[in-house]
Amino acid sequence: MSQLTAPFSSSPPPSKGSALVGGKYGVFGCGNRDWMQTYERIPTLCNALFAQHGGEQLVPRGEGDAGGGEFFESFDNWEALVWESLTKAYNTKVEAAPTAGIDVQTVSTGTARTEVLRQAGTALGTVVENRVLTAPGAPVKRHIAFELPEGMTSRAGAYLAILLTNPPRDVKRAIARFGLSPEQEVTLSSGGPTSLPVGKPIILFTLLSGYVELSQPATTRDLDLLAKVCASPTSSAALAVLSISYSELRFRSACSSRCSPRCASDSTRSHPRRSGTRAVHLSVSVLEAPAISGRAEPFLGVGSTYLAELRPGDNVQLAVRASNAVFHPPADLAVPLVMFCAGAGLAPMRGFLQERAMQKKAGRDVTTSLLFFGCRAPKEDYLYAGDDLKEWAESGVVDVRPAFSRISEESLGCKYVQDRVWHDRADIVQAFIGGCKFFVCGSGKAASGVKAALVRVIKEQKKVGDAEAAAAFNEITSGRLAMDLFEASPLLNFQMEYIVFLELRGQQKRQWRHADFLQASDILDSGTAHILTGGPVFIVTTSFEGQPADDAKHFVKWLATSRVFIFIFSSSFIVREGLSLS
Repeated sequence: MSQLTAPFSSSPPPSKGSALVGGKYGVFGCGNRDWMQTYERIPTLCNALFAQHGGEQLVPRGEGDAGGGEFFESFDNWEALVWESLTKAYNTKVEAAPTAGIDVQTVSTGTARTEVLRQAGTALGTVVENRVLTAPGAPVKRHIAFELPEGMTSRAGAYLAILLTNPPRDVKRAIARFGLSPEQEVTLSSGGPTSLPVGKPIILFTLLSGYVELSQPATTRDLDLLAKVCASPTSSAALAVLSISYSELRFRSACSSRCSPRCASDSTRSHPRRSGTRAVHLSVSVLEAPAISGRAEPFLGVGSTYLAELRPGDNVQLAVRASNAVFHPPADLAVPLVMFCAGAGLAPMRGFLQERAMQKKAGRDVTTSLLFFGCRAPKEDYLYAGDDLKEWAESGVVDVRPAFSRISEESLGCKYVQDRVWHDRADIVQAFIGGCKFFVCGSGKAASGVKAALVRVIKEQKKVGDAEAAAAFNEITSGRLAMDLFEASPLLNFQMEYIVFLELRGQQKRQWRHADFLQASDILDSGTAHILTGGPVFIVTTSFEGQPADDAKHFVKWLATSRVFIFIFSSSFIVREGLSLS
């Protein structure tokens, strides 16, 4: 027999007055220990009453605590005793009931988004490690390792492009702003080419998570487009005010921005034959900063937040992209490396040193390199100090020269990298005489500081003025200096864009002449140009036709109709959240 009772009252159920002589019973009580005075009181009472009225107890009373973690386990164990007792009492045979199976059919490999967003060469890689490198309280930096898919390889300093999703917090805020449901389905249509999924239903949360940029600053063109389709006079007026005040304000819009992959420098070289893996490693600074809008909640870096939340075993859509051809260590191991970096800018330098450490273990002669590294304090964010850098320093692969901004007394009074450069200038001069190659990775501000320190060294060595020293720097570092810069500012400089086109016009193979540019020949072939002062980086993917007009308005019209495609890498497009990238 079975008896159902409600355990939420301390009073017993009314008796039906019927005797239970010859009947067998079993009781399993459900309760919660948080209600101590009444926990299992009714099931216990029922169990006793059944016995008093002549019932025969088939199995011991069972109990399940809904406030614990073994509720269902307790019932399963009790149920097994019931069937065992029934078999003994009635000579029954227990047969397992047929399981209602569910067939699962794979309809997609999970990479359809890359096709819509036109990210050729992307495949699924697997996260194998994700750990924090910094101490509690310090800005978070993480070490993340991926296993590349079959057939994909990398090299130290190459870029790992990762197709990410927006932070769920931002997606929910955008959906709530319009009073919609995250599970609502929509169908998009377009009269022209688009990087959005059209012609099929898609859940709104999925759309805003992976197909648009929610954190990219809106442009004046975005505001104008919104104003044209806006039916509300009040909203149109507000958009007009925002457009007029654009130089003082920054806005967020996803009206014409597709979700793009973030690129970070690989800090190791992949070795397909080593342990059967194709592992690549990233050093990532996680961006969480006060919002420029004044909102109480912090701004979350899209790329770094996505990477920080990955766990071992997660599959990620990624692709290896070639970096600047000059940003790789020379094959000649007798050529010393002099490297300048801070924070996560250590990523490619770590890859260079790891490569040389492996070559030294293989029995080859490797010249000691110099690494100038800046961070806050040795116990906060001195990345890899206790393992990789320590091992490589002890083996003679590298001589590390740190600069601690919060405890400069522990770095010979040097607060920043440029201070340590000046302090150790004699060693840099010797390395230069020995044929070294210089590498810089970090923000544009840090790179400018390093350059200023090196120019100062030249000025002292050559006994010349500032202008002569700057000119000498450009001359003697030609072919011997490579930079990989990132910047946090999402604002773009129209004048700089215009200068780039004037420099490119009819000059497909030349060196940059603008003062803010590093020497970067063969721009259309190499596809990259690095800006010393940390401005935007321009990648020209196709040659252009026509000539830009001097008038800015005509230039913008020409840009929109020409065959020139420019990707402006900033914090809102290709991630510049402390990652080492170009």
